[in-house]
Amino acid sequence: MDLSKFETLESRVSAMLGKMSALSRKNEELENNLMAAKRELEAAESLINELQSEREAILTKVDAILGQLE
Repeated sequence: MDLSKFETLESRVSAMLGKMSALSRKNEELENNLMAAKRELEAAESLINELQSEREAILTKVDAILGQLE
């Protein structure tokens, strides 16, 4: 039986396992990056909502002051 075929197969399997391991690490890194981006997005959306509420409150006060001037 020719062992070179098995050696070739073994090296290919080892290479594929190495690539799979590298891809798994990269996938985990990307998932962590995605979660961090989602947290940043949630914080930004929260800040936007807070600023919009503050803006509306200021506009209401300005309208009230302008109404008093009329």
